Amino acid sequence: MTGNLGVMLLIIVPATCNEVGSLFGNPALCNSRALAYASFCMGVSLSGYYVLKGIFDSKKSRKIPS
Repeated sequence: MTGNLGVMLLIIVPATCNEVGSLFGNPALCNSRALAYASFCMGVSLSGYYVLKGIFDSKKSRKIPS
């Protein structure tokens, strides 16, 4: 599998608005709530990536005495 699968939430979550008994409630508000939820999840994932990258880079830059 290739490509950026990180944007799948932006496709799948708003698509649930068309389903009966949607998790986001009122169908009139569903699209905005679903997009906000998907964007928030993507932001949390991205911030976690940068935190882990910063930790890894700080550990990598230290010289281990032999």
